[in-house]
Amino acid sequence: MEKMKKACFFIPAISWMGLIFWFSNQDGTISGNSSGEVLEKVIYYMETYLSKIFYYLKDHLYLLKYSVLLVIIFLSILCFYAIYRSKSKTLKITTIVILLALLYFIWGYRNDYTQLFILPNSVVSFGYKVIDYGIAYIRSATLQTLELLIRKAAHISLYFGLYLLLFFGFLQGLKKEDYAMPYTLSFLYAMSDEFHQLFIDGRGASLRDVAIDGLGITAALFLSIFLMFVFKTIKQIYIDIKAKKLSK
Repeated sequence: MEKMKKACFFIPAISWMGLIFWFSNQDGTISGNSSGEVLEKVIYYMETYLSKIFYYLKDHLYLLKYSVLLVIIFLSILCFYAIYRSKSKTLKITTIVILLALLYFIWGYRNDYTQLFILPNSVVSFGYKVIDYGIAYIRSATLQTLELLIRKAAHISLYFGLYLLLFFGFLQGLKKEDYAMPYTLSFLYAMSDEFHQLFIDGRGASLRDVAIDGLGITAALFLSIFLMFVFKTIKQIYIDIKAKKLSK
């Protein structure tokens, strides 16, 4: 019974693998038609929802300004506390590096702290440029190029999700904070999927696609490390506060 409960935590990852297999099992023609439909939706959402979001942020820029400062303060507190509590030399070194980077960022604007708000302004401006360039490029690019972009973006997204689901399975099912095994399994599945495509009409295997899958897997790896750092530090703060209350 206990083994069944542990296995249940891997169902999302296995289902996600099935989704990847389903996409890969489509022949080149069907996949191309699907890419065209996705492309139409991408243009629609870029022209409507994303542009509305950036216009809203432009009109309410103070929200981004204070959000940036709050994130800096929050990360600084976590880094200080992690250094104070941790017995791991690796974690201490990592948090010291992050902390020094944050302090350097703040020190750079010591004479005028309002300059810290240059970051959100730049983010919004950059976002506008990316969306405008993206729409213009999509409209002017050839169908073959657009299909290639959609396919590669799908590769990154699918394997980004696969790593996170495998990490969740190991974390909750096996109670192991394992980064290497989900990373390895994701890469092995990426390679097996490319081998599988050798037998599908209009498709073929490509080491370049495996490398692109690796971008999604690696991004998910760094995200999981960061989120676990934040979670464990917050949890430790809560435990220490609770222990102090009980000791009084």
